[in-house]
Amino acid sequence: MYNLIGDIALAVYIHIGFVHGTYVSSAVSSEYLEIWNKGKEEVIKEAFTNTYNLFPPIMLTGPEAYSVMDTDIFQKDAGYDMVGVTNEVIFNGAVSIFLPGVAKKLSDILGEDLYIVFLNYDYAVIHPVSIIRPEEIRSLIASVNSDSPDEEGFLSDMIFTYRRDSDKMEVVKEVYS
Repeated sequence: MYNLIGDIALAVYIHIGFVHGTYVSSAVSSEYLEIWNKGKEEVIKEAFTNTYNLFPPIMLTGPEAYSVMDTDIFQKDAGYDMVGVTNEVIFNGAVSIFLPGVAKKLSDILGEDLYIVFLNYDYAVIHPVSIIRPEEIRSLIASVNSDSPDEEGFLSDMIFTYRRDSDKMEVVKEVYS
């Protein structure tokens, strides 16, 4: 069971725990809807709330972000700090930006709409729209992916935007206006 945003499937999993240092979970199929007597949207909403509580989102900035994310998607001399979103365990943290209120809170902190890039499962990189154009982000994504192709951790090469006025996240199809 999942919702699709661009090429990212926000799938519902049952959290089992960490066993011998390995995360263990189980995918939830649509068959459970009947067993639980709940609708898909209700289950997904509950899954987001549970994820928020089990793996609280965190924002990373500056040197902390560089050390965790190990990427050149932001140039360190670009005149602004890197902003990233993950969770407290920095594991499958990219989903954190989709959790209730997270994109809005970041947008409020940065004071504008956001571009969001997912280089792997563990974090999302956030760009204020006034600082960089989608073409530049696409070029940086291509560079990062060609320099260190991590197919196992790869999540998406799409650029997403969060728009404050509509409180919606969507795929960037053309230049932001």
